[in-house]
Amino acid sequence: MNKIRRRARAVGLAALLCAGIVAGGCELRGSSTERQTILVAGLYRAANGGRIVDRNSGAAVRSLLLRQWGETIEGLDNNGRVFRGSFVAESDWRGALNLRGDTTTGAPVTISGTIAVTGNKAVLQGAWIEPGLLGTIAAEADIVTPPNPNPTPTNTTVNVGP
Repeated sequence: MNKIRRRARAVGLAALLCAGIVAGGCELRGSSTERQTILVAGLYRAANGGRIVDRNSGAAVRSLLLRQWGETIEGLDNNGRVFRGSFVAESDWRGALNLRGDTTTGAPVTISGTIAVTGNKAVLQGAWIEPGLLGTIAAEADIVTPPNPNPTPTNTTVNVGP
């Protein structure tokens, strides 16, 4: 009888473990998905030097400073408003941006769009979404690749004397 109870418990625990793995989105097989990160941090401004958002409540938005940590991204506009969200790479040159914050009038806003990177230029295009108000956002930035903290050592030959 004790063997049957122990076996039933073991089967129950195994079933519970498998259910937890499935619910957690884990996969038991050896395959994995590698996510790519594109660097999009920079100071975004309108190409013409004007507003980057065509319609919004509150003060005009003329720039957006994006800071990035992998897929986590934070924006700070010229009015001191902070936006937080994510940037997920869709390819090696383009990704989806989603930020949330509020305007200078306190209205909640979502910035939803894409950033495309070519060389050291990035172009942001998307929607500025407030309750009862929809605007477009368009801006560009120069992307600066941070220095590699662990540079690859190179072999250097030094010729001394004849």
